[in-house]
Amino acid sequence: MDTKQDDKLALPQEVILLIVESLAPDNPRKILTPSDERTKTLLTLTRTCKLTSSTASKLLWRYCTYIDSIERLRTFSQALDNLSSKDPRRPISLFLGLLEKDGAGSPKPWPCGRNRPEWPPEKRLKDDKDHALQVQKLLVKTAPTLQRLTIDMCTEELRQELGDLAQTVLAILRIGFKALVNLEEFVCIGDSFDFGGPQNQLWATCWPKLRCVSLDIQIENGEDYPIFGQMVRLPTLETAALTMLVETPPIVNEFLEGLVIEFEKPSTLESVPDRKFLTVAIPGINPEFDDFDAAASGSDPRAQVFLIDLCHFEGRAELFQRGGDTSYHLTTRWIRQTALNGTLWERARVGSGSWSGCTPTEDFVNPNSIHPLLYSSPI
Repeated sequence: MDTKQDDKLALPQEVILLIVESLAPDNPRKILTPSDERTKTLLTLTRTCKLTSSTASKLLWRYCTYIDSIERLRTFSQALDNLSSKDPRRPISLFLGLLEKDGAGSPKPWPCGRNRPEWPPEKRLKDDKDHALQVQKLLVKTAPTLQRLTIDMCTEELRQELGDLAQTVLAILRIGFKALVNLEEFVCIGDSFDFGGPQNQLWATCWPKLRCVSLDIQIENGEDYPIFGQMVRLPTLETAALTMLVETPPIVNEFLEGLVIEFEKPSTLESVPDRKFLTVAIPGINPEFDDFDAAASGSDPRAQVFLIDLCHFEGRAELFQRGGDTSYHLTTRWIRQTALNGTLWERARVGSGSWSGCTPTEDFVNPNSIHPLLYSSPI
């Protein structure tokens, strides 16, 4: 074949790089799953040629930091070791929701699956400590650059354990999370992330740059809402999306009143005189939820509260007929999917329970479709 003709048919390098860069999501906060076709394509492009490798690698580290297994946690951490401390590819976003597999059974969430009776106690002891140390190691490594973190880890089960093992695992994890001093956005799916008791929340005391937080809150009978004081005293916090998966959501005015009380406390005003406007959204499924398109307003202009009804989607009737804990299923699914597609905070700020871009009635990630090569080698 004529070499000159080949040269004429070749695309300019600039065009090739633009094609690679077009694989990046429109939303800079979005995290792509390993099964996403864009993730697979970017991974292939890191191994195609030198021209595409650098740009594809940059986009992988930027948008594909989705860790859903113990093995992927280890290989991702090893790949991170190949990046210098000043490498611009170091991750600023991360999803961490670990599954572990024992034998031929289906993967189980960690640490939720830690009490399975078929596992010998000595195996649980070794595995739980090892997994916790792996998580701690990764968090410490990413701490200098990590700004956005979403976790799907049930620490509540560990907190309910009274044994030394559970306390050891919690202590190991706490060290890792405490190191995230540059974190600006944090989502904890279906869990209260309570490492220090209700009056000493880690997210409120160790992350001075935190602007957005989402977690589950649990209110004991007769207890006030200590989380209000923690939110108000964190001057950078602007948006909170709180779920109440095992409680009856309060009326809007009750929540707003609690916020206003904290805003008006003299000690609060002295410590954070320049407190930013705070929006609190409470998404969920509740028969008493009507249509909350507008925020509740109160006497303090620095606070607003939304109750977000998640019941408006096609196929709702069929889903509710399946039975089970539909409220928990839908609420955690909405939080997870909006966090991953980067729209949680903008929806929380306007009280929108839209399922646009989400799948309320289908599996969001099929574990069997996860690409086996992702993070199998340094990228």
